[in-house]
Amino acid sequence: MEKKPLLDSLLQGAAGPWGMICAGNPSNKIRGCDRFGCGYYGTSLIGRKHRGVDVICKDGSTVYAPFSGTIERRVNPYRRNNAINNGIQLRGSGFCIHMFYIRPVTYRGQIKKGQKIGVMLQMQSIYPGITSHVHVQNCDRSNPTRTLGVNSLRREVLSLFAFLNESRCKMLTLKLIVFAGLVSIVAAGRWAQICDGNTWNSIRGCDKYGCGYYGAPRNGGKHLAVDVICQDGSGVYAPFSGLIVRRIKPFGNNNAIDDGILLREVKSGSCIKLAFIRPLRSRGWIRKGSKIGIMMPMQSVYPGTISHVRIQNCDYSNPTGNL
Repeated sequence: MEKKPLLDSLLQGAAGPWGMICAGNPSNKIRGCDRFGCGYYGTSLIGRKHRGVDVICKDGSTVYAPFSGTIERRVNPYRRNNAINNGIQLRGSGFCIHMFYIRPVTYRGQIKKGQKIGVMLQMQSIYPGITSHVHVQNCDRSNPTRTLGVNSLRREVLSLFAFLNESRCKMLTLKLIVFAGLVSIVAAGRWAQICDGNTWNSIRGCDKYGCGYYGAPRNGGKHLAVDVICQDGSGVYAPFSGLIVRRIKPFGNNNAIDDGILLREVKSGSCIKLAFIRPLRSRGWIRKGSKIGIMMPMQSVYPGTISHVRIQNCDYSNPTGNL
């Protein structure tokens, strides 16, 4: 029994056969949830199901061809024209997709994987505060998540385990389980889901108040935290088992979102601050995945922002890898 084809298959599931779709989003990260809804395949959208995926893309960013093929025609997501009612149908390499909300370089012709295919349109002008995105939809409306990259790795690992259950090669099984576990940790992060509706701990993109990634510009300095997308009023959960040390006040002005906690991890002793939540309690032990609080009404303070929980390491290092 050969090892290499199986390992290659797993790695392909991790990276996805498609290339980067939007500049600044090399892993084709999918939009989480905001006040306009969620970007995952199959989520509810006003009485119907979302039959595509929303790949995060900042307004004005360059959009690339995910695979080599032919741009066949123009397609429009809406019946009425607005500032983002544009897109294309792309066919090739066994795929046929619609890409919405872009201004394409052409409506017909051959294009290579990784070549510029258009520019992200001004989504904020239509949906202020949304996580701007390119909508990618298979022509047959099947789920394209697996082809996008790391967001589908968990599904690939589960498929691998199903295969291993049928395998009689015990040594290979053990090695592959260890390998799959390591890859799963890298892809999914060490921490649990932080907010209801944001399974992947997706980080806030950019809005009129700034950007949510670590190191983003902030009033002459840098953002030394990450903003995990969380709708106002959503449940917030402990990313790891630990001790709630005390309550914190991120602003110190007692506004509607000036609340949070300092949480210290049991095993490593490291600590984080979770801001903009109303904690269920201000001290005591809590387990990973246990409800820890409620997202506060951020829209009342910053109308139009992408509501979020701010996660900051106590030593101001980058927590992104754990998410």
